[in-house]
Amino acid sequence: MLAGCIILFFYLIHRHANLSEERDKILALVAINQTELDVLDGDISGLASGKEFKQGDHYYSYDLDLFEDGSFFQYVNRTVLPSGKQALAASLASNETHTIEAKQRAVQELAAMPVWRQDFAATGSLVNVEVSSNHILHWFQNHKSFVPKSMRYIPQLFLGVSLLIFVLNYLSLAPLSVTIIWLFVGISITGAYLKKINQLYLHANKAKDTFKQYYQLLERIEKTDFSSEILQNQQGKIKTDTVKASQIFKQFSKLLDAFDQRNNMMIGVFANGYALRDLQLCYRIEEWMATYADQVEKWFEVIAFFDAQNSFANYTFNHPEFVFPKLSTNSDVIRAKVLGHPVLDKEKRIDNDFTIEQGQFFIITGANMAGKAPF
Repeated sequence: MLAGCIILFFYLIHRHANLSEERDKILALVAINQTELDVLDGDISGLASGKEFKQGDHYYSYDLDLFEDGSFFQYVNRTVLPSGKQALAASLASNETHTIEAKQRAVQELAAMPVWRQDFAATGSLVNVEVSSNHILHWFQNHKSFVPKSMRYIPQLFLGVSLLIFVLNYLSLAPLSVTIIWLFVGISITGAYLKKINQLYLHANKAKDTFKQYYQLLERIEKTDFSSEILQNQQGKIKTDTVKASQIFKQFSKLLDAFDQRNNMMIGVFANGYALRDLQLCYRIEEWMATYADQVEKWFEVIAFFDAQNSFANYTFNHPEFVFPKLSTNSDVIRAKVLGHPVLDKEKRIDNDFTIEQGQFFIITGANMAGKAPF
C-alpha cells in the first residue's frame, strides 16, 4: 500500500511538471499572437527599440534611425533570446551583399513555416536567462578543473562500501557507530573540495535553465527538413558524427538539474556522506565541458541565427504584398515601382516609382498608394 502511494505521488509530481510546461507554452503562444495583433493595429510600443545598437559612426544605420523608437528594428524584431536580438541587429548593420539571393530564399522558406516559427519562439521565450550566452562561454573557457580523475570510479566504490556497512549494521555484525563514522568520512572528503564545488555550482545554477530550453531549440532545428542552402548550412553546424547536439545539451541539462538538488538536506548530507555525490557530479560536469566546450559557441550561434531569421520571416509573412528585389547586372542601379517606407502606415504613405541609373536619377511621385513595396 505504502509503495503504491509513493509511486502515485511521484507520478503526480511528474504529471504536474508536464502540465505546467504545456500551460506555459500555450501562454507564450498567446502572447506571441497578441503581439502580432497589436502590431497590425499600429502599436509597436511593446517591442524593443534596439537603442543599445546605435552607432554614430556607422555608414548608414544612424542616418536611417535603424535603431530607435519607431525604427525598422523595432518594427521587425520578434527575437526571444538576447543572442538572437544581437544577431538581428548585426544582420541589419552588416551590409553584406554577396549572398543576397541565398538570404532571400532562406527568409522565404521560413516565412512559409509559421507554425514552426511560433513553436520555436514560444520555446525560446520560456528560457529564464540569468546570464548571457557569452557569460556561459566565458565560464567554459576560464574554468579550471579541480576534481581528480580518480573520482570517475571512487564514488561508486565508496557507495559500495557504504552499502556493505548498512548490511552489516542491519545484521548486527557492525555497530551503528561505524555507519556514523563512515558518514563523516564521506562528508570530510567532500568538504575538502567544498569551496570549489560551491563556485562550480554558482555558475551551473545560472546556466541550467538556458541549457534546458536550448536543447529543445536544437531539437527543433535538427528535426526539420530545410531546402534553402543557408538554412541547410546552419543545420549542418550542429550535426555530429555520433550523438545529436540536442542530446548533448540535454545530457548537460540533466547534470545541472541533478547538481541543483544538492540544496536538499537529505541529498546534501547523506548522498555526499555515503556516495560522494557532489564530487561525482562535478567530475561529470567537468568531463562534459572538456569534451564539448569548443563546440558550444558554434551551437549557440546557430540558435541565435534562427531566432534572428524568424524576425525577417515573420515580417515577410505579415506583408505578402511586399516583393523581394531582383539583382540585375544592367545599367540600372535601382529600378523600383510603387516604393514606400516599410514602417509607415500603408494607408497614409505616398509610394513612388523611381530609377537610379549610372550617373542619373529619375523619380515619379504620386504613385498608387495601395501598391507594392520592395522588401
